[in-house]
Amino acid sequence: MIEIVDVKPEEIKGTNARGNYHFFKQKAVLRTVDRDGVEEVRTFSVVSNPGETYEPGADYALSPDCLYLARDEKGNDVLRVRRSIKLIRVAAARPALSKAA
Repeated sequence: MIEIVDVKPEEIKGTNARGNYHFFKQKAVLRTVDRDGVEEVRTFSVVSNPGETYEPGADYALSPDCLYLARDEKGNDVLRVRRSIKLIRVAAARPALSKAA
């Protein structure tokens, strides 16, 4: 599960060789559990456009459009995450899942 931990996102504005840029950066925590029940916690940043910041405390998952299938050096298929991470709110799907159960 992914949790947004920044209450106030960091606003980043500026100009570079490509032109003007404006986005928000938020700190997130990824919690994973392996087969043996060992939890691993990683911290990373999520970037979003103005008006699209993520709500702290809500549960999120990776959006399928930020994942892609690639091949590693041994020729095996591997799932990779694009540089621009997008999240989808999990809470919106919970009522539908509980009705199905």
